[in-house]
Amino acid sequence: NNIGPEGGRSIGDALKESKTLRTLDLEDNNIGREGACSIGDGLKVSKTLQSLDLGDNNIGPEGGRSIGDALKESKTLRTLDLEDNNIGREGACSIGDGLKESKTLRTLYLSTNNIGPEGARSIGDGLKESKSLQMLYLSTNNIGPEGARSIADGGKECQILQSLDLSANNIGQEAVRSIGDGLKESKTLQTLFLSYNKIGPEGARSIGDGLKESKTLRTLYLSTNNIGPEGAR
Repeated sequence: NNIGPEGGRSIGDALKESKTLRTLDLEDNNIGREGACSIGDGLKVSKTLQSLDLGDNNIGPEGGRSIGDALKESKTLRTLDLEDNNIGREGACSIGDGLKESKTLRTLYLSTNNIGPEGARSIGDGLKESKSLQMLYLSTNNIGPEGARSIADGGKECQILQSLDLSANNIGQEAVRSIGDGLKESKTLQTLFLSYNKIGPEGARSIGDGLKESKTLRTLYLSTNNIGPEGAR
């Protein structure tokens, strides 16, 4: 539809007054930073919205900050999709802060946002204090080894997380040990995505050690990791 920033502003204004809207899908509408800020303002006061999809809208760091601020105040939002929006480190920091205060958000899609290691640290910190998040999708974010450790640390303390996607983040074999350790401690994680992360044989062994002690994990994705016969033993 390509409603653009002006359309985003109109939708944001309508959100403030709507008494019935529960699901809003604005994916790929080029609303940009301005539109996202207006949607954020509407989200803060909405008493009904449960699902919001702003994927592929180029909202950038400022738009990410606005949505993060809205998370702190929303009393209804359960699902948020911000995939492919280039929110970067700054936007991720605000989203992390929002996670700490949100009492309703259950599912968060943040894939392909270039949040990097620092952004991952903020999300990890948010995980530690989250009271509601059950599903977190962070694939293709260039979080690297440092970011993976931050998410793993957060996951250890978030005893409600059920699904975690860290695919295509260049985690490497050393940092994946933290994820393996997290598997041993988690009492809730059921699904883990680690494909395309260069974990190699050593990393696969770390995950295997975690699997031995996990009492909840049901589904594990490890494709394209150069595990080889040694890592599969």
